[in-house]
Amino acid sequence: MEIAELQKKSEAPEFWNDNMAAQKVMQQISAQKEWVEAWNGLRGTLDDAEGLAEMAEESNDTSFAGDIRKELAKVDQGIGELEFRRAECHSHDSRRRRGDRGPRLG
Repeated sequence: MEIAELQKKSEAPEFWNDNMAAQKVMQQISAQKEWVEAWNGLRGTLDDAEGLAEMAEESNDTSFAGDIRKELAKVDQGIGELEFRRAECHSHDSRRRRGDRGPRLG
């Protein structure tokens, strides 16, 4: 479900009648917002790099190259972190579907 759908669901008068289900929906909203915010942050950094590249091209100034590389490295690192996080989420989801609760002690 999309964030807007989940938020609409959370506004229903009977939403909190099932506290566990309501908490699960609120966690989904929070998790999805985190993904959107992370992506928007990366998009903003990429836009900054693009702006620097345009300024460098317009002014024929190569001194922006280092700053552009730094911005692109931030984007690359951020994408890597999101991919890792997504893989972790999928791994956790598949273990949960199998009923695997992780390593057991003893």
